[in-house]
Amino acid sequence: MRLINRPLLTLAVALSMGWAIQAQAQQAVHRSSNLSIISTDGEEQKSVILRGEQVQDFDVAKYLAENPDAAINISGSYRTDQEIITMEFKSDGEANIACTNYCEKVVSIEKRPYIGLRLERLESSSGAIVTEVMAGGTAKQAGIEEGDVIIHADQESISTGCDMVKYVKMNEPGKRIQAEVIRDGKQLMVNIPVGYRVKKTITWEACCEDKAAPIAKSDLSGNTVNQSALSTVQIFPNPSEGIFQVTAEDLQDGMAELLITDIAGREVVRKQVQVTNGFYTERINLAKEAVGVYLVNVQQGEVKKTARVIVSE
Repeated sequence: MRLINRPLLTLAVALSMGWAIQAQAQQAVHRSSNLSIISTDGEEQKSVILRGEQVQDFDVAKYLAENPDAAINISGSYRTDQEIITMEFKSDGEANIACTNYCEKVVSIEKRPYIGLRLERLESSSGAIVTEVMAGGTAKQAGIEEGDVIIHADQESISTGCDMVKYVKMNEPGKRIQAEVIRDGKQLMVNIPVGYRVKKTITWEACCEDKAAPIAKSDLSGNTVNQSALSTVQIFPNPSEGIFQVTAEDLQDGMAELLITDIAGREVVRKQVQVTNGFYTERINLAKEAVGVYLVNVQQGEVKKTARVIVSE
């Protein structure tokens, strides 16, 4: 990575669990956001604190380009119901200002077990009450409702939201948790599949080099497809019982099309989806469809990403 030599300027991005992402399908984050900028030039120090919409509108790449004489450190994170984004950037002190254009780069991606629940302790009785069920979580798909009281997860006693989070983290995505639930005074057993939330670490790097144009070729339907961008959609779990996560990366921010067909070409799902930070992920429910093989395609202009998913009993 080529970074720029600059006078000391620290940009600390503390975005813990918190804003509403600006996208067609908005994902609420879990707490307030804030952005702290501390600038030191000689003996003079300046600081700026940003919050709320000021933070979500902040363009890191533009900021780096507009401050070619500063040393910059960036760190922070924010969470939505579908992903956790961690941001990292640090100047290495090289005296190189030939390029002031910066591009976002994904450093790592991993899957974190997740079911999409928020719970609170009950003071008067055992168990933890469900205060929120996330729209994209597997707990909602399993039928958990707000106001339910979860007493046990498998054989583990649940008294707080932290108890549930810890137990979910002990399970691999794709496994199932048998939850003992009290609803309207009645005891229920709810089988919750463990899904996942993507944790993505990003940074920024200088990106002024000319790159060779990608080689184009035709896909099976005769459409021209950017071959350098042709890659597999990630499906998890696969095989599944019809509920699975679709993930596609290296896209342009904006809209893309999701198309799912059966092996005979029958259209099962077709819809426009939102790409944010070059990344699209969504939980799909084909549990009511027949057992078999389905083709999952995510297409954006000439870029097409595809995979097969097996729906089993």
